[in-house]
Amino acid sequence: MSKQSSVDNISKGPWHVEYELDDDHVRNGIVFVCNPETECDQTVIATLSKFDATDEEQKANAYLMASAPETYALLMEMNLYFHEGYTPANKYEQGLRDRVKAAMAKAKGKSS
Repeated sequence: MSKQSSVDNISKGPWHVEYELDDDHVRNGIVFVCNPETECDQTVIATLSKFDATDEEQKANAYLMASAPETYALLMEMNLYFHEGYTPANKYEQGLRDRVKAAMAKAKGKSS
């Protein structure tokens, strides 16, 4: 299986989370991350099936995944702030710039 090398082809956000409850538990142990422009049964970004995860852990993971488009947009904005030629004022800024670049590389399927 080949990795997608760019986030340009991602499903446009925002994404949202859907699940059904059955006796206060996630029905069939499945949580969906979906694009809100279509019905969730038509465009599912990700499906999380419960193995050893609790309902709360499974929902938390889904909400984290659903925040990906906004999180990546923030990383891009931060990367613009840390433009080429930018001189970090201190070690914290240097570390922050390095972590932003590493996170963007990971989102693009590349190693940092």
